[in-house]
Amino acid sequence: MLKDYTRLSPSSGWQECAGFGWVGNTPDATDTGLFDVVRRDYVRDSAPTVLRLKLPAGRCTAHLLTGDPNTLNRSLIVRVDGIEKARSEQLDGREFTWLRIPLDGGSSGRVVDLELSAKEDETWHLSACVVVADGPS
Repeated sequence: MLKDYTRLSPSSGWQECAGFGWVGNTPDATDTGLFDVVRRDYVRDSAPTVLRLKLPAGRCTAHLLTGDPNTLNRSLIVRVDGIEKARSEQLDGREFTWLRIPLDGGSSGRVVDLELSAKEDETWHLSACVVVADGPS
């Protein structure tokens, strides 16, 4: 169970106090009313969109859930600092997958921008984003 989960929506503009939000282009959203709170809603767009995250100090992992409760879901491409960090496979309807993006908040935490995109003329979907501090190695 996720503690303190907040739905990501088009109105989630960047606010440092929230620790996440959109910068620039704002995606569209769909509420299917299906499944659980994490899978029933998603944001989507055909244009690249930046999701800014406030990271804790140290190494952490951003877990991004992509999929669609009803229909085919195209690839979600995630870039950090212009470098591709993850790309989902095309999924059939009712299929979801978690992408894992290793990140580093440095010694005191920092802000990072995740660019979400898809191939040309396709639409990306994001159902959830959860950032978890990595345990000691």
